[in-house]
Amino acid sequence: TNTQGTSESAITLTSTAGGVDINAAAGKDVDISGGQILLTSAHDTASSIYLRANAGTSETIKVHADQGTSESSIQLLSDAGGVDIDAAAAKDVNIAGGQVALVSKDDASSAISLLTNVGTSETIAIENKQGQAANSIKIDSSDGGITLNASQAARGKIVMNTPSVEVTSSAASSPIVNITNTNANENPGELRFNKDSASGGDNDVMGLISFYGTDDDDNTHERLAYIDAIITDSAHGSEASSLRFFVAENDAT
Repeated sequence: TNTQGTSESAITLTSTAGGVDINAAAGKDVDISGGQILLTSAHDTASSIYLRANAGTSETIKVHADQGTSESSIQLLSDAGGVDIDAAAAKDVNIAGGQVALVSKDDASSAISLLTNVGTSETIAIENKQGQAANSIKIDSSDGGITLNASQAARGKIVMNTPSVEVTSSAASSPIVNITNTNANENPGELRFNKDSASGGDNDVMGLISFYGTDDDDNTHERLAYIDAIITDSAHGSEASSLRFFVAENDAT
């Protein structure tokens, strides 16, 4: 006990050639408290500072800031190297907070990479359970493009289950939708309308392409032309159809 010393080294434990061992009974604490706790290694080696629990399956390690309110009240910082967070294969890495911001400082390809590479049952899920805005999930590229690639021949498919898909642009002669097939054979790409009814019948419309425009008073957009394909005979073995073209002649009719 030092009751009057005021320097940072008022009590010093020094071992010039050996180590310092602090050891308490298994059910007792080692309590270190002070204005600041500085733990610094002087050894240039792997695991130069090592915090470990190895007593049983109920053990935990906890780093807790009770009252700090800054964005960095708990900070993991590596000035020259990386930071590795690793959990057992069947356990989660849980990151929760008011906002979760993942920002890269490297001007490189795959600056942020979200990857699974363990087995054929793995999936990646991005889900917004309660957001109701039109952009409740937003993928935005301010200066480049966006590529969606599902190229596996047997299973490659991009599925969108939504009542509508909207492609907009304010640029002249845009947007353009391209369907490109680079195969050397005679088979083309395809834009397919699939009327998947359990009870197909005569006059079922299989697909519709509509053309909307507005008048010179900028009123609500109206359908001014359309093309549809209709089943004219739904009998098995006699299936027949028609392709119809419609244009407005007066007052959008």
